[in-house]
Amino acid sequence: ASTPFPELRSMADVLKQRLGSGVVVLGTHDNDKVNLVVAVSDDVKHRVDAGELARKMGSLVGGNGGGRANFAQAGGKDPALLAGALTAVPGVVEDQLAAGNA
Repeated sequence: ASTPFPELRSMADVLKQRLGSGVVVLGTHDNDKVNLVVAVSDDVKHRVDAGELARKMGSLVGGNGGGRANFAQAGGKDPALLAGALTAVPGVVEDQLAAGNA
């Protein structure tokens, strides 16, 4: 069974606090629905935008996403693509970092 969105959000918040500085992306699926949350620590949000990352993650799972610079969510319709989307996170973050340094 899929993890309910409020629990996914809580997990992301806890992990972000434990991490201290960085990016947390969590995803889950249930039947034909994918849910993702993106949390970015305040010291990083000016270089990695959670809303932009969520939009990219949503597009990778057949949907869309968005939100604030420090927290965002995405949804999609193709659970088979979730693992690949999560695997793509480091590269997407690197792209955002590179674009910010240009």
